[in-house]
Formats: sequence, structure tokens, C-alpha cells
Amino acid sequence: FVFLAVLTAIVALPTTSCKKYPEGPSLTVIPKAIRLDGNWKVNQVLRNGNDWTDAYRLIVTDEYVSFTRDGSYSADFTFPVLGTSSEQGYWVWRDNKESIRIIVGSDVDVFEIIRLTQDEFTVEVTEANGDVVRYYYVTA
Repeated sequence: FVFLAVLTAIVALPTTSCKKYPEGPSLTVIPKAIRLDGNWKVNQVLRNGNDWTDAYRLIVTDEYVSFTRDGSYSADFTFPVLGTSSEQGYWVWRDNKESIRIIVGSDVDVFEIIRLTQDEFTVEVTEANGDVVRYYYVTA
């Protein structure tokens, strides 16, 4: 009985105490920088909890966002009227790796990380007008 109780406690402890982000993962041995490293594409956008993906796609028809483990950031965006725009900069962890800061020139954006796996990356930002926008990225 004692062995079973200890074993249960050992197994349950990591799954309940290691969850870093609100939507997980609960437990992973893959470091956060390795999970973030790669190319990403927006799959869904929520604004104040409402699906805003179609409206987003009227503004940005395509994007390609890239993070590297060494802190490099780059993105290419395609706009229906303006064409393609590219930006390069760097990223750093913030708030004990609970958020990410992206720096491009003098512009700084901070995104709270909601979920970070090797194939899903969800972030949330509160805009100046108070709107909360959540971006769901998948690997590109």
C-alpha cells in the first residue's frame, strides 16, 4: 500500500506542478527554446474571445514567422493591397519564460505565452484599446 501511494504521488507530482503555460503542455522534457525554434504560421485569431480569423485574413493574407534558439526573429507578411513586408529582429524571454518580448528596431511587443509545444504556439496580447487578441500558431 505504501509503495503504491508513493508511486502515485511521484507520478502525479510532475504532471500537476510542471505546467508552465495555461494551455500546456503539462509535462515535457524538451526545453522551451527548442520548442519555440522554427517556422510558424497563424492558424486562428481570437479577439476578446470571438473568432476573428476571417477578419485577420482580410488584413494579412499570409505570414511566415521564424524564431531561432539563439534569439533571432524574422517575419514575412503578405497584405492584399500593400504586398509583402519583412521584418527582422530578436526575441528574449520575459517574466520567467511566461512571456516573450520581440524587438524589431525601436518597436517592442510583449506576448504572454498560452501554449508552447513543438507544433503549437499560442500567444496573447492586450492592445492599447484594451482588446485581448490571441494568436494560435502552427508549424509552417
